[in-house]
Amino acid sequence: MIARTASLKAVVATFLLGAVMAGAASANFDAGKRAADSGDYVAAYSTWKPLAEGGDSRAQYALAVLLEQGKGVEPDYAQAMYWYLKAAEQGHRAAQFNLGNMFRAGRGAPADDAEAARWYRQAAEAGYAPAQLNLGYLYATGKGVESDAAAAVDWYRKAAAQGETQAAYNLGSMYANGQGVEADAEVAQGYYQQAADAGIVDAQYALGRMYRDGAGVGINDGEAVRWLRKAAEQGHPRAEFYLGTMYGLGRGVEQNHEQAVFWFARAARKDVVEAQEMMCTAYALGRGVKSDVVKAYAWCEIAAANNSKDAREVRANLVPSMKKEQIEQAEQVARILRKDYIKTQAQ
Repeated sequence: MIARTASLKAVVATFLLGAVMAGAASANFDAGKRAADSGDYVAAYSTWKPLAEGGDSRAQYALAVLLEQGKGVEPDYAQAMYWYLKAAEQGHRAAQFNLGNMFRAGRGAPADDAEAARWYRQAAEAGYAPAQLNLGYLYATGKGVESDAAAAVDWYRKAAAQGETQAAYNLGSMYANGQGVEADAEVAQGYYQQAADAGIVDAQYALGRMYRDGAGVGINDGEAVRWLRKAAEQGHPRAEFYLGTMYGLGRGVEQNHEQAVFWFARAARKDVVEAQEMMCTAYALGRGVKSDVVKAYAWCEIAAANNSKDAREVRANLVPSMKKEQIEQAEQVARILRKDYIKTQAQ
């Protein structure tokens, strides 16, 4: 009886010691978090390093983030991957997800989509929405796994149900195009709406196009303009173009050719060939801008280089009325404009 009592005391003592140590580790981790939140990443790193070495998965993950991002230490992808792996092997979902990202990007190890898929799957099956999104993308594109549109839809749906708005947009696209599911414009619109309300620019554009074209929702020019403008104001090239068409046609807004040209110009400088055609025509006809044969030819030249048959025809019609010097000037303007939109695309 005495021996059993002593054994019980030992168990209680061991339990209490473990609780005290766990409490201390948690307090130290929180101290590191406070340091990181205040911008003192050096102190955070110093605080988390011994905890990570002691096997604390939270500290291992946090340390990996600092190493990956170069906060408080020099960036070190190999070490970041080492600590992500340590945490991931303990079931840390965010570490599993980030490890998948490292393999996809080839940071800290050669790029390996199959390994990325393996780690995404572990986090996805544990309910981690960002991993469900990325695993869905791999199935949709056949990277690291066999292409499977139905599996992509399944993972996107799981992620969207947890509020992952990019997954909602991707689901909208799958339903709109009948990939992995039967095409259903109405369902697509619902997912696009969810993502657009959350600020996903591609979803705002897609929703604007649906309202403009009447796909699944019925034509509503006012709503089309509203959503196209939201996307265009964030720099979406095709939203800029279609917003320009709304101004040019007076759909959902008062007709305004100057505003149409404003939006066409923005899209044209991002290499949207239809917008380049509209700039060519605008300068040729003096619609929304002062008629300028040199600028008309320049935009026709750019659109023609993008295989626009209409631009070639307009350019051919301009030539008889132009002097040799004007054509040379227009070709120089075209070269400058090309450099401008190539630079824009690279930014």
